[in-house]
Formats: sequence, C-alpha cells, structure tokens
Amino acid sequence: MMHMTFRNIGDAESLFMLIDDCTGPIYLQSETDIKMDIKKNAAVKKLLVEACNKNGIEKLNVIISNQDDIPRVLDYLLARKYRFRKRAS
Repeated sequence: MMHMTFRNIGDAESLFMLIDDCTGPIYLQSETDIKMDIKKNAAVKKLLVEACNKNGIEKLNVIISNQDDIPRVLDYLLARKYRFRKRAS
C-alpha cells in the first residue's frame, strides 16, 4: 500500500478514468483515518465530482492498495491528465 496526496484537482472525469482503470481498490482517507473505497462507493464519487465542479479539490488523501497501480497514478499526478489504457481482454 502507498499513501499519496492529490492536490488541486479540477478534472473529475480524468480522475475517475484513472481510478476505474486501477486494478486494486483506491481508498479515500479522511483526516480522522476513515477509509472508503472510491471505486465501489457511488456516493463518494458523486461528492468528489460536485467538489470538482464547484471549486476543484484542494487536497485528497488516498491509499493505493495495489503496487501495479502506482506507476499509472504517478503518471496522472505528474501529467495532470490521464491517458486511458485499455486492458487486455
């Protein structure tokens, strides 16, 4: 597992493309240490989209559960966009 902080997110669409393409759970971690899987929680996704649409998200603490997902998350954070990669069928 790897703890990361996303900052200044203004594009919910590319963020969720990234999250949906990850193979393992991506947990949103609150300041009180509550963890929720973003991929499986529609209510959390809706709140994040609304926050992005209003003023963007200043800070988002996440836990990447699968080591194989870390390179694509780092690519997103560095490029500030997500280049969707199709998975092999």
